[in-house]
Amino acid sequence: MQLATARDVDKDILLGHAIERLANEGDYLLNTRRHGWVRSCANGLNDGNNWDGYAMAVHLAYQLETRTLECEGEVKLIPGD
Repeated sequence: MQLATARDVDKDILLGHAIERLANEGDYLLNTRRHGWVRSCANGLNDGNNWDGYAMAVHLAYQLETRTLECEGEVKLIPGD
């Protein structure tokens, strides 16, 4: 998270919105108590190469969960798959 928070999000409004959205989606997933990977994978965000995959995984899991398609993190994202 340091890379994102170290950047000047006041001058880059889209970046600020993207980080806020990612945080909100991550919080939602953590509140389901099935997505502990959201917190553990966040530790790897000090490496800028991890942001794209993390954001995609969080967003995909969030979209499935909010459409009542319960999923289990990165191992079994779609039930029955």
